[in-house]
Amino acid sequence: MSNDPNQEYFSDGISEEILNSLVHVEGLKVAGRTSSFSFKGKDTDILTIGDKLGVSLVLEGSVRKSGNRVRITAQLIKTSDGFHIWSEQYDRELKDIFSIQEEIAANIVNMLKLTVLRPKGPKQPTNNIEAYDFFLKGQYSLSMDIEGTSEALNYFQKAIDLDPEFALAYAGKGNAYLNASAYGIIPVDKALMEARKAAKKSILLDSKQACGHEVLSYIHLFYDWDWEAAKSEYDKALDLGLLDPEHFIVWYEALLYENYDKAIRDSKTIVKRDPLSVEAHWYLGLSYYLGGRYNEAIKSFQAALDINPNFSEAYRGIGTSYRQLEMYDESLLALEKALEITQGMGLL
Repeated sequence: MSNDPNQEYFSDGISEEILNSLVHVEGLKVAGRTSSFSFKGKDTDILTIGDKLGVSLVLEGSVRKSGNRVRITAQLIKTSDGFHIWSEQYDRELKDIFSIQEEIAANIVNMLKLTVLRPKGPKQPTNNIEAYDFFLKGQYSLSMDIEGTSEALNYFQKAIDLDPEFALAYAGKGNAYLNASAYGIIPVDKALMEARKAAKKSILLDSKQACGHEVLSYIHLFYDWDWEAAKSEYDKALDLGLLDPEHFIVWYEALLYENYDKAIRDSKTIVKRDPLSVEAHWYLGLSYYLGGRYNEAIKSFQAALDINPNFSEAYRGIGTSYRQLEMYDESLLALEKALEITQGMGLL
């Protein structure tokens, strides 16, 4: 509900941290981040949101930041009748932002009489609020497909410059380098070297946070082809509270065991939980593609484009699927559209 576009990255970051806390609550089914965030800034009826996401409660609110002060409002609403069952306003100094996030989640847990599944998470990520601000900008930019990757690298580095002990910023930097490699922004060898260095530094600084292990697992999987090392690092990430592990499991099953039917089933589960996620539909399309079910792959890639018409990887998926079906005109049209979106970058 925040209405300042210049602060969108900040409100997104705070919202995601609260969501991450609620996911670890026993008996609480939480809709995926992408599907939840898709209603941001829209005047959508609560009943409609509940229907589309399959949820009975919606947490909404606003974040306003000014100087060293922050005001966060939060309210919990029943989707069946729009009744507000809880609301709160927090006026604090910016340095208290981490405690506010925990307090909001705790209030909801206490009110619903639920139980936290996991112990208290890792230590406060940084004592430098300006560094945390750059980190949130990096996370926000990283979600913007190819155009945000270079910006994300810059923001993460600024966060590290301000706090060289900021483990999550190194993990973000490693993730951004992997994206830069995939999009062809930076040569693979250089990007891989920097990503590996950043991931290891992240783990060295704080071995109790999941993100560094997650980045290292992807390096082992996609670049080293060391399946057991990839699984080992990812298991560590899961034990430390990593969210949304299903995508990795899909890749692991499909690439290592060629168990495409299971990959398709798992991907369908992801789509059901996060129905408005571009990536969820893309992974389902990829699973269909790897399983040789090209027509179904095209439908899933198209579903991703229905959500985000500028998602270049979906056009690439459609193009390669049509190529397998020997429908070369259609294939060229889709691949040309992907090239147009990426300006010639990011395609093999």
